[in-house]
This record gives sequence, C-alpha cells and structure tokens, in this order.
Amino acid sequence: MLVSTLRGEQPFQLTMPLRKGVEVLVAKIGRFDSMMENPSLIPTLLHSLPTSTFTASCFNKLLKELSTQRLLLHKKNFSAISNLTFPTLAQLFVSSSSRLGEGDDFLEWYNLICKILQKLIGNTMQSLVAGGENIKLLSNVFQSIHKTITNIISNSLPQPGSKLYKILSRLSLIEIEAQGRHPLVFAGWLREGLEFFFRVFRECAGRKEEGEGWILEKLVINCCGFLARVKGERAYDPSSLTGNSSNSFSHKTITSKGDTNTKAAENNLQIAVAACGRFYTEEVCEILAKIAICAMMPLTRRDLEEWQNDPEQYMVSVEQATISTDAHAAGQQLFLTLQESSHRPLLSKFLLSFLNDYNSQISSASLEANSMAAMSVQLVGDLKVLQWDAIFTAAGIAASSLEDQIDFTDWFCKALAPALTTIMQSPSPPNPNPNPNNTALPVLRHRIVWLLGCYVNSLSDALRPQIYSALVSVLNHDSVKSDAMVKLTCVKTLNGLFEDWDFDIPAFHLLSAPTIRGLYALLDRVEELESSTLILQTASVLIARMGMSLGVEAANAVVLPLLQIWEMAGDKNVLRKHVLSILTNVSAAVTPEEVALLYPVVQPMLDLATNPGDAHVYLTDDALRLWLALMRVAREYDEGFHLLFPKISNIVINMDWEHLKVCMLILESYIFVGKQTFWNQMFLSLVGNVKAKAATYIMLPIDALMRRFPLEGSQMLLEGGVYNSILKCCVDVIRDAKEREPDIILVQWISIVGRGLIVNRDTIIQGLFKPQGVCSPTEFLNLMLEKFDSTGYGWGKTGQIRRRVWVCALASLLPGADGPVGGPGWEGVWDTLMLKNLDQFVNMCVDVLTEDAAGSVGEGEQFYDSEEDTPISGAEEYEKKLRTEIQSDSVVAVNLKTFVKARIDGCAIVVGPARWREAIESCEPVVVQQLMKLLN
Repeated sequence: MLVSTLRGEQPFQLTMPLRKGVEVLVAKIGRFDSMMENPSLIPTLLHSLPTSTFTASCFNKLLKELSTQRLLLHKKNFSAISNLTFPTLAQLFVSSSSRLGEGDDFLEWYNLICKILQKLIGNTMQSLVAGGENIKLLSNVFQSIHKTITNIISNSLPQPGSKLYKILSRLSLIEIEAQGRHPLVFAGWLREGLEFFFRVFRECAGRKEEGEGWILEKLVINCCGFLARVKGERAYDPSSLTGNSSNSFSHKTITSKGDTNTKAAENNLQIAVAACGRFYTEEVCEILAKIAICAMMPLTRRDLEEWQNDPEQYMVSVEQATISTDAHAAGQQLFLTLQESSHRPLLSKFLLSFLNDYNSQISSASLEANSMAAMSVQLVGDLKVLQWDAIFTAAGIAASSLEDQIDFTDWFCKALAPALTTIMQSPSPPNPNPNPNNTALPVLRHRIVWLLGCYVNSLSDALRPQIYSALVSVLNHDSVKSDAMVKLTCVKTLNGLFEDWDFDIPAFHLLSAPTIRGLYALLDRVEELESSTLILQTASVLIARMGMSLGVEAANAVVLPLLQIWEMAGDKNVLRKHVLSILTNVSAAVTPEEVALLYPVVQPMLDLATNPGDAHVYLTDDALRLWLALMRVAREYDEGFHLLFPKISNIVINMDWEHLKVCMLILESYIFVGKQTFWNQMFLSLVGNVKAKAATYIMLPIDALMRRFPLEGSQMLLEGGVYNSILKCCVDVIRDAKEREPDIILVQWISIVGRGLIVNRDTIIQGLFKPQGVCSPTEFLNLMLEKFDSTGYGWGKTGQIRRRVWVCALASLLPGADGPVGGPGWEGVWDTLMLKNLDQFVNMCVDVLTEDAAGSVGEGEQFYDSEEDTPISGAEEYEKKLRTEIQSDSVVAVNLKTFVKARIDGCAIVVGPARWREAIESCEPVVVQQLMKLLN
C-alpha cells in the first residue's frame, strides 16, 4: 500500500492529513529499519521524484530523520543511500534549474530538491568524492547554483518571503554548508566559491530600499558568513603546511588506507591555502572591510522604527542577534575575522583613518544634538550620524587589536568626551510628546556609551574618574535624551567597569549613591526580565566591589526600595535571587551596628525563601547565605531570627542534606550570639547517616554548644538521644556491623562525649552505659585509647584542644574523692578499667602535657575541620568570634597539669597503696618519670 501510494497508484484521494501521515510513516521506517533491508523504498522514491512534490517531501522527511542518527552504522547506511541517490538527484537538479519561471507548484518541488541535496552533500560529501565518480556531478551542482543565483539577482528581484526568495537562500546554503562541514574536501571548489560569493556579496550588500533593510537580506547574510568563515577557517591555516600547527599532517599513519587519506588531505590543504592566498589580497580585504562597515553595520529604517517603538525590546533583540539571521551581526563577524587575520595592520590603519578625525566625530554629535533639540530629523536618521555609529561599532569590535595602536585617553578627551557632552547638554525638545514619525533617536549617545565598555582595559588611572562621572551622568539623565536603550547599555558598561580588576573604589565613592538611585529608577521603567536582571546584578556587583567604602547614603539608597522590589518581583525568582544577593553584599559593607537595621527588610524575605518544597525553593541557597552573613556579624540575638530558627531543621531534613554545610554554620553562629535554641531531633537524624564531610559540618554547632553551655548541652544531647546515636555509630565500627567511618569522624563524635564526661560524668555514664545499652564501658574506653593517635597532630590548635578534651575526659574516669565513677551501683567498674590501662593513659598525659609546655593553647588558627572553604560572607567577623569562643573554652582555660595531678593523687588514695603500686609498675618507668617531672 505504501509503495503504491508513493507511486501515485492509490485508489483514493490523498488529503493533507493523509499526506502528512505518509511522510511521517516513511521517516519512521527509515529510522527503525535499515534501508538496505528495504530495497524497494528508495527506488520507488527516485522513480516518482521528478514529477511528484509529495514524493519529494517524503524523501526530504526521510533524509532529515536519518541525518539525526549518530551511530557509526547509521552513518554508513546514510552514506550508502547518498551514493545511491546522488547521481539521480544531481542530474535532476541541474536540468531543472532553468525552469524557475514555471509557477509556484514547480518552485515548491524545486525547493524540496534543494533541501534534499543540502542534506546529502552536507552530511556525506567526503563519501561522495571518495570514489571519484561523483566529483564531476558535484561540480555541475555548484556551477548550476552559481548560474541560477546570478540569473535570479540579475532579473526582477524576488519579494522577501516569496518562494523564489527562499530558494535563493536555500541554493546558497547548499554550497555554504558543504564548505562548513567538509572544509578540506571542499578545497577543489573553494576558489570558484570565494569568487562567486564575493561578487554576489559586493553586488547585493548595497541594495537597500530607501533606508529599509537589504532587498536580498538572507542571501547577503549567507554570502557574508561564507567569506568570514573561510577567512577564519583553522583547517586552512598555512602553518599546517610547515608542520607548525596542530593541523599539521607530519604524523605517520599505519594502514595503506590511512596513508591515502592523509595524502589526499595534504593535497586538499595545499589547494585551499593557495586559493585563500590568491583571493584574500590586501585589496579584497579592504573592500570587504568597507562593505562590512559602510553597508552592513549602519542602522536601517527598520532598526530605527523598532528602536523607537520599543527601545528595551530592541536592545534585547540586538543582544540575541546571530550571524546566521542578522545582517548587522554578520557584518560585524566578517570585520572581526578580517581584523584578527594576518591583514590586521592594513585594516587597523584603515579604521584609524576614520577614528583620527576628531572634528568629524564632534560634528556628528552636534547634528544629533540639534536634531534632538528640534525633533526635526526624519526617522531614517542623518546619514553622517548613522555612518559614525557604524565606525564606532567597528572600533569596539576591534578594541583588543587597536589597544596598542590608539591612545584612548587622547581619543576620549579630544573627541568622545566633547561629543558626549555636546549631545547631553543640548536643550530639551519643546514638545515632550513629539510625532513618532519625526523623532531623532540617541544613536551616537548609545554607541559612545557602548564603546567605553569595549575599552575598559585601555583606561588609564587618571581617566577612570572622568569615565565614571560621564556614565553616571548618562544613567541619571532625562528619559528623552537617554532612552531605555541608552541607559541599559550604560548599565552594561558600568557592570564591566565594576568587575574590572583596576576598578577605582575611592574615585567612585561619591558616585555610589547616584548610581544606585539611577539603577532603581531605570528598574521602574523596564519590563523585560533580562533588563531587570542586568540592573539588579549590576547593583550587587557595585556593592560587593565598594565594600566598606559604600557609605551610609549609598547603603540607604540600596536597602530602602528593596522590600518593594521584592514584592513587585512576584514569581520572578531570578529577580528575588538578586535582591538576596544585594542584601548579602550590603551586610558586608556596613558596620555590625548598622546590620540590625536590615532585619525588618530581610526577615520577611528569609521567611518566604526558606520553605522547603514550595515554589521558592530556587531561592533557598541565596537566602541561607544571607542568613549566615547576618548571623555572623550580629552583636545581639534578635527575636525575629529566633522565630526563623525552626526552618533550619526543616531545610536540612527535607532537602536531602543539600544545604547541610551552610545550615550548620548558621546554627554555630546562633550559639555564638548567646542562645542555646537548638533542635535535638535534627542531630538524631544526622549522626551516622551522613558522609564524612557532612559530619564535619554537623560538629561545628555541637562544638559551639558544648563550649558555651557544657553542662546544659551535655544534658540536652543525652536526653535527646544524640549521645546514644554517637556511641552506636562508633561501636558499630568496632563490631564491623557497618561500613567503617573514617577515623576523623569517630574522633569528632567521641570528643563530644568526652566533653560531657568532663562536666557531667556520673549522669552521662548512667545514661549511656546501662545494661543492654548500645555500648559497654570496656568498648568505649578501648575506643578512646585506640583512636587517640587519630586526634590529629597535624590539625594545629584544633588537634591540640581535642587531645586536651580526651585527656581530661579519661582523667575524669579515675576514681577520686568525689565518689565512685558513675555514682552508686558503679563501684569497681571504671577504676578497674582505668588501672588496667593506666600505662596508655600515662603515655597520653605525657604527650599532651609536653605539647602544652611548648606553646599556649587557644591562640593561632583554629577554625575548620574541613579543607573546603566556608562561605565568604562575614568571614572576618566569624573568625573573630570563633577565636573568642575558643579562648573562653573551659577545656582551654583549665590548668591541665593541676587537673591531671589532682585526679591521679585522688585515685592513688581511693584505690589504696597496693593496687596503685601494681598499676604504676605496669607502666614504663621512663614514662612515669617524665609524667612526674611534668606534674611537679
């Protein structure tokens, strides 16, 4: 049925839906069944192709489907189909190219044939020329393309959007795509292609309708793109012939087929290099540069109308323009390619011949200023103004290559600055609402502001303040002279200056507040999301760069409107994200006393942005960073943040630990500020269930809690079951009941239990080591003795403090005058264990006391147990607070020598002389002598 339908032998009329269905069916057959296994389909298509548009459409759909397959087998099948069908298609194409006047039906069929050829040649050109049989046919196809395009543009030009207009573009793309995908294989046709497209480009680039766009715009874009791509083609690099390039063919191949392919590639490279060398002469490059600047870059009536109707949308369209769809972008790409080639000196000299004419630049600015004041210039614009706009565009594109050849300071002071001043100081128009058909646009204003951003790296220190002042003036100028297009470009330029390494912070100090006000005023005017994002991002960058130099006036200008901006953003979370970023940067740019003024603005935002699972989850990361920044610099605990605290637990538990690190840092900061509001249940779910790095961050708030509130904290961790979870995690390692945790994690957990034993010994023992508990006293003591060497001698003060914790905890387990260790009912348990392992305890005491004698504890660095940096927000304040916390730590403050000596002396009295002498004799005499010397 399918074959008869393709041949036109079906006994029914094919409606349009049926046609589409058959096309899809043919494509799917081609995708899922090898064409070599269905030999009748391709001959059937070829048989009906010369007379059937429907068959041509089916064949095109089939090839489109096959060309998307990427497996090597699929590519081989496609090549086989191409070699089978290309001769017929090529002959059919060449013989039909002279019949373009036969009507729309024929043009539709012919356009489909062009699409088919484009797919065959573009995907399999190398396979087509491999045997040599198709080379002549390819030459005939390319010659037919040249002849057909020449005939079309020599006669009455097709209307944009017409079928002939589309065919004109499609014909050029066959050859252009062949060169782009197979640059070396195409080498044999390169010279003719360059000459043809240059001729067409030169002829058509200047064909415009009274300020409108190009009559054959798509063809012009295609020709321009071809000439630019060939000029910049790395495969045609002449250095490859000398072996000095990555494309060099000096390597050796193993197989005879490889040798043949390499030799063919070398020959093609020589042909291509020779063709490019003969074509791209200095004369041709200068002609191309002139066409690019004078014909491709100037704005057209269509551009000006779009600009006038919606400046903001026009800027967005300019930013999104591509070289394959926009003539201006194609011309800029051509000029940039020429400028970056070996002809750079010639083109730089050509461009500098314009740029050195300062008087003409100022004169053009005067024309624009006068037209703005009188509103008397038609929308097509003054040609001199439009031409200078194009020249400035070329200068901006070539900025990197012109830096060493132009004195930007001299250019700015003698031409650009006077031109900008002339424009901005012109009198306002008498009619604030002029006729839109009689409006002059701020063309040069926009281009000069854009140009300044291109030469950021060329600005001298002395020139920067002038540039800053000029741009801020443009940003805050009246809306008629600086429309959204100009102001948004100004924002982009300022953004580049703020991000520049040499940004002059002192010079910008007085301009910070006006800049912020100008940005927010523009934010009220724009409608596009891209524009709003750019404005808020620029404000955030400015605040970050200014830091503490921002000043109170600027800080107030930043913060006061933010709550309103937040509300107006609605569901545009990308804007709210930037609001949070701005506030984070502000918190680092004001004093800790001034940070409290941010709370009424920030807390409603944090409340909304920290709800796991709702529509604002995208904001959580930035909200947490802001929260952390504020808590780190806070001097007093705020009730609003107290109410926000429960959200930490929800975020950690409900978001798969994604934000665990920053949440733990926030909790640590809560404890630093002086409150023990803490959610036990959260730690119950964390202990032993997270990766090593996560456990390290969990330790930060627990450590902070135990340093600040050791007795209350230990009681809370015991009653909440956290200690039980810790011991279970540790003992499972001994019993091999689970995958082993790294020693660093076990050490951290045991240290927390050790801190509890120091201040709340009997309660902790009764709660943890009761019968049928998760851990026995023997297992716990062995774990401490075994892992002591892992407490980290290489961790600086972190390891030193942790070792003091362990020694103090073990000393607390020695019996003394305070009664039996563990309280009533525990007599003889811990004293027996400790005396049995006294030798190891004595060694530990000697190590830590010796280390203590070598330096003061609590000084120097002691910040993180992770090699990964913490969030930078408030880092300086955080480190100050952490150092203060550590120095006030009871474990650091205690006189270790006195404490250990008191515990040992008490133990000797309680156990009696005989048991004590037996225990001491189990120790190394030398070590005991060292201990006595350190204690006395």
